Parts: sequence; structure tokens; C-alpha cells
Amino acid sequence: MKRGYRKEAAAEYIRDYIPYKMEYWESWDYSILGRIRTLYRRGRGREDRPSYNDVLIMADTETSKKHKNEYREEKDGTKVAIPVHNHVVAFTVSIRAYHHNIVTLWGRRPSDLAAALDRIQDNLPGQRTIVFFHNLSYDWVFIRKFLFRIWGKPVSQLNTKPHYPIYIEFGCGVILRDSLILAQRKLEKWAMDMNVTHKKAVGYWDYDRIRNQYEEFTADELTYIEHDTLAGVECIDATMITLGKDITSLPYTATGIPREQIRKRGKKFSAHERFLTKVPDLDQQMNLERVYHGGYVHANRFMVGDIITDEVRDYDFTSSYPYCMCAFQYPAEKFTPASDSTIEDILNESDIAAFYFLFIGTGAEMRDPGFPMPPLQFSKCVKCINPVLDNGRIISADFVAIWLTEQDLYVINKYMVFQSHVCTHVQTAAKKYLPRWFTDYVFESFTKKQHLKGGDPVAYSIAKGEVNSLYGVTVQKPVRDDVIEDYDTGDNYVKQADDIQDKYNRYVNNYNSVLPYFIGVWVTAYAFRNLFELGECAGTWVYSDTDSVYGYDWDETNILK
Repeated sequence: MKRGYRKEAAAEYIRDYIPYKMEYWESWDYSILGRIRTLYRRGRGREDRPSYNDVLIMADTETSKKHKNEYREEKDGTKVAIPVHNHVVAFTVSIRAYHHNIVTLWGRRPSDLAAALDRIQDNLPGQRTIVFFHNLSYDWVFIRKFLFRIWGKPVSQLNTKPHYPIYIEFGCGVILRDSLILAQRKLEKWAMDMNVTHKKAVGYWDYDRIRNQYEEFTADELTYIEHDTLAGVECIDATMITLGKDITSLPYTATGIPREQIRKRGKKFSAHERFLTKVPDLDQQMNLERVYHGGYVHANRFMVGDIITDEVRDYDFTSSYPYCMCAFQYPAEKFTPASDSTIEDILNESDIAAFYFLFIGTGAEMRDPGFPMPPLQFSKCVKCINPVLDNGRIISADFVAIWLTEQDLYVINKYMVFQSHVCTHVQTAAKKYLPRWFTDYVFESFTKKQHLKGGDPVAYSIAKGEVNSLYGVTVQKPVRDDVIEDYDTGDNYVKQADDIQDKYNRYVNNYNSVLPYFIGVWVTAYAFRNLFELGECAGTWVYSDTDSVYGYDWDETNILK
């Protein structure tokens, strides 16, 4: 019997004979799951490859505080809320296969959720079963010990940072995966963007109500918990259809979608060989990671708590980071050391050369004390003495030491002055535009997104996510520290790799390595500079967030330049 026929036969039976229902977890006939077919990851032979159940499953928990908020009074008379522990009061598990919702199981206790997942795994024919949670890090806190009782401790876990698992695999074959890192948006918005049948039932659940694990739910409350996981499996299904993926090949993260395309396109243009001509050594790489910063998010420091009566308007850059990838020049060769320099030395060469360096300054202060947006970031400083801060940005300091690019230096020099300074540990490289095969892909992705706008909502949502994820591919750390969870205490700790040089060498020599990390470093630096140039067009700059500026009394003529 051909594999395709088995799939069609299974799909036909489930669609024709398994009408969807929501049912209490203990009452459902789990043997229905024996009709699900199995899949194998692509590759040669099946002897050493486990089978995966061709089914979409999403689970979710709802929690309640044990009692109302309590407060303690400080010496100055202010009241501070005392944290209140939460507990699970409801859960759902939705199962979907072959574009058909099969069931939503529901219950009240985390121990029952663990038991329901165990029954699902026992009745499915394959060895491995993927169960999605939208924001796994939250639900994991409440269910982990109950899963340990049944399945033992996980055999594998990958975390992006402490307490943020991407996946958790148990020896029984169940793999918990986070769908939030794939969707890059809340479930409510994801369901709206993908235009699935079941949207999040906003307003049907009172989060302020104190609940226990024995109370009865209203029809609205059952609808609320049902729609959470139904929307999830429908969104994943729509994503898989549009990408042409199945449960074995669906990317873990949003950046997995463009990463595959970048590798394919890069191989056609000998991208790895070109990558080798400019990839930095390990010491340079570690310093470049110190240079990297995220988007600029800040509010006018003179307007905190004010009620603004003027008409606030916002201007932003359409796809700011993709624009920076196509419009500006980047380091195009290996970095080489340069002598210690001044601000003027570096800025004079910044049109033709890229620089990164450790900037050391004394007597830092704002050039214009009335400027509302200080650019210098305290958290990125290697050393900072006696700073005056505005929500994480430095207004003045006796001493600062921070890693910068020439683009960062341009902005900081424009708005800050120093009694003395030096740019040391300077590294420089000639600048050119990014490879044409890559910028063509960026432009194609942006064009596709624009053409799909107002059309197929699923295709548009995925195209938009692909454009937004292009930047993420350029700033993937070559060597990550391992984040380890202590399953006995629940604590997470970072374990630094002992063989960093070996791991970095493997990254450099991997044929799939085609874009050096420093591209992402300069993308955010260019976007940082662009944002401040846009902010200057506002008579009053109220707020900014990475690629947008909110303000009033705009200079419309200057914006159009």
C-alpha cells in the first residue's frame, strides 16, 4: 500500500466518522488515535529514525491566584503588593489531524493534564508525539512535577535563556514545544492574522476571580478555554500548509523559515567560501557580541506622568531592519587592528570603513540638557562610574567604557560631550554592500509581503513574519552557553562551554555558515542612527520604539527629504 493512500484513508475516516467534540478528559475514547498515521524525518532509511505521529496537539492551562492581593506598607507610607502564588484551575488539550479538529479535552488539575497526555501518547501508533504550548515557559512551571511523576525527568531540553525552553523531550517520546517562538506574537493576534475558524474568546474569562479546582465552569468559560487551544492547532496547521511542511519539518522558531532559504540560495553563489574571507576570529567575535545592542525604546524624560493634550502622531520606517540590510554598507573583509583613535579620526573614515572599538570617556554629559532622549545605554557599559540615569540611559557620568560601532559613535557624539576620551582596541574593515544574492532575497520577501497585503491573510501573515525574521538570521550567536534546568529545584543556570574554540571552529567550517554575525550588529546600529534622524523631525519627541517616533509639531518638509 502506498504511503499517500494510507494518509488519504486515515484522513477520510477521521473526517467522516470522528465528529469534533469538547469532552471531559476521562470520558473520551482515546483509541480513536490509533487511526493516526506516522511520519519519518527525511533521510536515508528508517532503521535509526523514530516515527512521528502525524497529528497536531496543543495544550494550555488557566491559573488563578490563591487569594486576593495583599500589600505591605513601607517606612515611607507607600504600599507594595506581596506576590501571590498561582495554581492551575483548568486545562485543555486540542487534537487536530488532516485539517480536521478531532477533540478538545478539558479538566481542572495539572495531574489530570499529565494523565491525559500520557493516555494520548499510549494510544498513538508512533514513537514520538509533539505537544505545543503557546508560551511553554509559563505552563511548564505548573505542570513539570506532574509530568516527572509519570515519565521521569526529561532526556533533552533546549532553552533560549534561563526559564525559556524551546522544547523539552521525555524518554517516553513526548516532546513539548513552544509555539510562541514560532509565531512571534500572542495567540489572540496570531489567530486574527491567520484568519482561523476559532479565535481567542476575549472577555469570556474573568482573571480577577479567585478560583479553585472543584468549581463548575459557565458555558462562556468553557468556550474560552476551548478556543485557546483550538486556535493554536488551527494556526499551526495553516502555517504548515503555507510553508509546505509537516510535523517533522516545521521550524522551531520564526527565523527557521528564512534560514532554510538563505542556506539554499547561498550555496548557489559559493557563499560559504566568501564567508570564510571575512568571518572574525574568536576574540573578535566575542567583542562583537559586546558591541551588539537591540532597538532604542524610550520615552521623553521630561514628560513622564504628564497628560498630553497636543495631537501626537507617529512616523516609522517600513521594515526598518530589512531596509538597513539593502541600503547600507557592511564590513566586507576580515577585521584588522588599528591604533588608538579619537572620535574625529573614526568619523572621518566612517563612510568607507567599518569600525568597532572600546570607547572610554570621562565627564560625560548631554550637549543639550533639554534633549529628551539620551542615547548612551547603561546596561551595555563595561564600566560606568557615578551615572545619572533616565530609565537605563545615561544623562551624565564621571566615567564610561562601552563597545561601539562607528554608527553608534555618530549618534552618541552628536548628543553627548566628554571631557576626555579615547577609542581603544580599535578594529577596522573596508565596507561594501551585502552580497546581491542576499539583498535580492530580502527585497523579494518584502515585495511578496506588500503584494499579499489585503489578500490571503495566512500567506500575508507568514510573508510578514519571514521579512521580520530576516534580521534574526543575521545575529545568531555562533556559540551559545548551555542553559541547564535543575529538575529537582526548578532553578536554571548557565553553563559556559569548555571547548568554545572547538565549537567556534565547527561553526566557521560548517558549509551552512554563510552570513557572519556582525551583519546584525551593524543592522541595529544603522537603525539606531536612522531613528534619531527621524526623531529630530519632531518638534517634541514623545516616545520611540526601534523603528517609530511619536511626537508633535513635526517638520513635514524635513521628513520628506
